[in-house]
Amino acid sequence: MSKFTLKAEPREWTGKERAKKVRREGIFPAIVYGPGAEPSSIQLSVREMEAVLSRIHGEKVLVSLEHGGKTEQVFIRNIQRDPVKSKLLHADFYRVDMAMELDTKIPVIGLGTPQGVKMGGLLEQVVRILDVRCLPSKVPPHIDVKLDSLEIGQSIHVRD
Repeated sequence: MSKFTLKAEPREWTGKERAKKVRREGIFPAIVYGPGAEPSSIQLSVREMEAVLSRIHGEKVLVSLEHGGKTEQVFIRNIQRDPVKSKLLHADFYRVDMAMELDTKIPVIGLGTPQGVKMGGLLEQVVRILDVRCLPSKVPPHIDVKLDSLEIGQSIHVRD
């Protein structure tokens, strides 16, 4: 289903001191929540998570999460990082029901340089994220908008 897979283990511990200790060992805490089951506390390898994050670049993609003897399809909902060292501190994963539509936000990426900018104009991108409702398997990682033919005074609307 998804091209990214993460392996996790159930997490029995809580607390700041224990979290600091396991982070030094290359593991960080996370939680999985969403419809269909109770929230689950898990722990993951920092190396595996960084490898996935480096390939998705903030895009909305489904990830297969293997934990507790089962595999679930999840979205990475939130990543907490140390503000100074940029190390992973915590992650939130949102469990999805593959048969139920969901509301999500998708990044909008402008491609190319508009003709109006080449003539001295400025590009003003008002919308950078769109709200979308669809099945989890149909969520695009991002929406590309071609800007090459855009002249001064022209605009592209969401309806386009």
